[in-house]
This record gives sequence, C-alpha cells and structure tokens, in this order.
Amino acid sequence: MNRISLCMIVRNEEESIARCLQSAVALVDEIIIVDTGSTDQTLEICRTFGAEIYSLDWSHNFSEARNESLSHAKGEWILILDADDELPISSHAHIRNLTDQEPYDAFFFITKNLVGNSKHPSVLNYAQLRLFKNRSSFRFTGAIHERIPKLSNTRYLLAPISIIHRGYLDNVVQKHNKVDRNLAILQVELQQRPFDPTLHYYTGNEWLRAGKLSDAVQHYEQAMILQEGADAQYWLPELPAKYAYTLWQIGQVDKAVEVVRQAIGEFPAYTDLYFLLGSLYIEQQRVDLAHDAFEKCVDLGEAPPTFPTQEGCGTYLPTFFLGVIALVEKNVLRARTFFEQSVHFRPTYLPAVTQLCLCDWSEGKFESVKNRMEGVNEQERGKEPIWELIHLINKSLITRKLCINTDDLTHTTSFLTCLATLTSFDGPTQRLGQLLLLLPVKIHRTAMQEEWYYELYGKYHLIACAMLKELKD
Repeated sequence: MNRISLCMIVRNEEESIARCLQSAVALVDEIIIVDTGSTDQTLEICRTFGAEIYSLDWSHNFSEARNESLSHAKGEWILILDADDELPISSHAHIRNLTDQEPYDAFFFITKNLVGNSKHPSVLNYAQLRLFKNRSSFRFTGAIHERIPKLSNTRYLLAPISIIHRGYLDNVVQKHNKVDRNLAILQVELQQRPFDPTLHYYTGNEWLRAGKLSDAVQHYEQAMILQEGADAQYWLPELPAKYAYTLWQIGQVDKAVEVVRQAIGEFPAYTDLYFLLGSLYIEQQRVDLAHDAFEKCVDLGEAPPTFPTQEGCGTYLPTFFLGVIALVEKNVLRARTFFEQSVHFRPTYLPAVTQLCLCDWSEGKFESVKNRMEGVNEQERGKEPIWELIHLINKSLITRKLCINTDDLTHTTSFLTCLATLTSFDGPTQRLGQLLLLLPVKIHRTAMQEEWYYELYGKYHLIACAMLKELKD
C-alpha cells in the first residue's frame, strides 16, 4: 500500500489545527509540519498527533515554506492541507483508492471556502491540487496564493472530494490580519513584476475584502488589460465577475452589465455570470431581463467544477429571486412554486423559508407555517434564532397575543422582512408588526449589513410585501 505524507505549514493555529489533524490522521502515514514562528499552543497540539515538526524563519514567501515541508516527506504520495481545512472522514477510503490508480500522477479536490459571516457564510468552490506523487517536479511557486504549475507529461484528475476551508471567514481574517499581511507581500511582488495580471487580480481581491472599492477596481482593470494574450489562468473566469461586482458597488451598474455580458461570450457555461447579470438587471429595474438571466442559471445548474463558483448560483439562489420577481408581478402561486424549489435545493435557506411563511401569513394559513417549522430539526433550529422567531410570530398571529420578547432577539434581515410584511396587513396582524418595529433603527441598519446581498433582498422583499397587500385588498 502506498504511503501518504500530510504536509502542512502553520503559525499560531491553535484554534483550528486539532480539527484539521483529527480529520486526516487516520488516513495518512506521517504528518509533516513546518512552523514559521508559532507562539501559542499550535506545536503542542501537533505533537499529540505524532507530527514531525520543523522550524523555518518566515521570509514572507508561502512557497518557500510549502516546499520545505515537501522536502521532508517520505511517503509515495503527498496530501496538502491548511490548518483551517477539514477533510471529510468519509473520503478516506476514496483517497486511498486514488493512490493505487496507476494512470494518474496528481488529483484536484474541490475546496469549499466558507466566506464572510461565520453564522451565514457564502460557499465558494475552487478546484485545487491537493494530492500528488512525491516527485521533485511538484513544487510550489509564488510568494502568496502559491500553487504548483501544471506539468507536461503529467496525468491529472479532478476527484469528487471536497475539503472545507474556514480561513476566509471574517473572524479568522481579522484575527490573523490577513488583508494587511497579503497586501504587504503583494506590493513587494508588484514592484518586481508590475505587469503580472495574477498579482493585480489578487491585489484587487484584498482591496475588495478591505472595503477599498476604488483601489480594487483599479487593480481589476489592470488585470483585465494585462491578461489579454497571456497564458490562461485558473482564476480568469472569476476576474470579470469580481470586477463587475465591484463596479456595481461603486454605482457603475451600466458598465458592470457590459463587463458581464462580454464575459458570458467567453465563458458561456459559467453560471455565476448569469446570476450576477440577473442581480444587476434587478438593480436597473429591468425585471424581464433579470427573469431571463435567473432562468438561465436554473437551466445551466451549478457551474462545472473547473470554474471558481459561489455555491447556489444554479439552484437555490436564482429560484429565490424568480420567486421575488413573481411576487412583484402579483403572481403569488408562481412565487410560492419558486420559493418551494429554492427550499428543495437548500432546506435551511432562510430567505426562501421566510418568504414561504409570508405567503402563508398573507393568506391566513397559520397551520402551514406551523407544519413547516415542525419539519426543521431541532439541531438546525438551535443554530439560528430566526426559526424560533418565526414560530413565535406565527403563534402570536394564531392567538392574537404578542408572544415575543423584543428585548431578547437576534435581529436578522429575515426578521425585518417579517416585520415589514406584518405591518402591511390589517387589524391585529398590523398592530403586531408595528409593535415590533419600535426597535432601535440602529439594530435594523446593522442587520442589513450582515451580507452584501441582504440589502438587495430587503429592498425587493418590501416591494413584494406591497404587492401582497395590494392583492389582499
């Protein structure tokens, strides 16, 4: 049986390293750790897993540290993980089988990057080289966002294995000061290679993460210009998407639409571009075009794994927006169908669940809401207070008594949507909504900033609510 060496680089990862190693220890035959200056309990934790630990002075170059770890590996195969990765235990047998497949030299896995708020993260999927034969030709390049270049006469395969990566959750990024760290390295690299489109792309990403949108646009524009005629890069399809999104955020919506439409001509199978186009059309109030773009997302389904993609762009996200558009068009039955589809794709997708509850409330179907809430398992309900909140709102509507403690709530955008709808109704329902809306305005604004798309959702929820009231009247 071929031996597998797990090779990692670490620095002050005491909060995540145990979870990572626990997820892989039963699979691998040795654990190689290269430490670049930990001052916490990271190394003590690694030793409990039997890791071999080597120290390396940090030179602001991730490839150097990665390659140092590879140099110590004695197994026939090498597995690459980050400290904030988690490998599904269920994948171990499959990975073992991969190492016995003679035709292939290296395997890409899907990295599921959890991004943003840790309670409601977006999931961005990327194919990354994670498992390869222990050969000197497999070596990392690049001071940051390091990767192993594709080699000639080397047989690759994309394996159906996913790794969860938590390194870009907001709290992790802030704790490790990743934006400043990455920008410092990128600026040094740009001084040496000012015409490298990859460096401009990654610099744009960091400025976007930091909220410096004008700086992000400048670097994305440079990357767009410099990549023309350059060798194809794995990030290339994502560049116009991020560029257009940033243009949208600074108010240049028309230009953003133009960028996305051109990109679709080059990458017609990239579902994310159609989803972004639909969102831009909604911003322009071109509802018919938005509808067509979201329908195209559903037709395409999730983007092929060769594309870097936001999970849901071919499933629960466009069906949700199609439901909102149907409400704007005063077609509640059609809206309900789309919201049901969205929930089918992702049963815990709160905006769609909430809208289904709103449709039920608008028609006085309180028992339907009760049954829907009972279908959510207790573990999931415990993760997110909005489930209990919907239950309490529904109970209040049934009993016509306020069953909610407004001093003890986690206020989410879905909650505000409920309130907006309740105030559009008549009688006791309206008064209940008005009572709840007495909460401080500051709390409402905070909730609307949880994710970039919440503000958009909120805006069109309110339009949908107005349509429901008009239909009811």
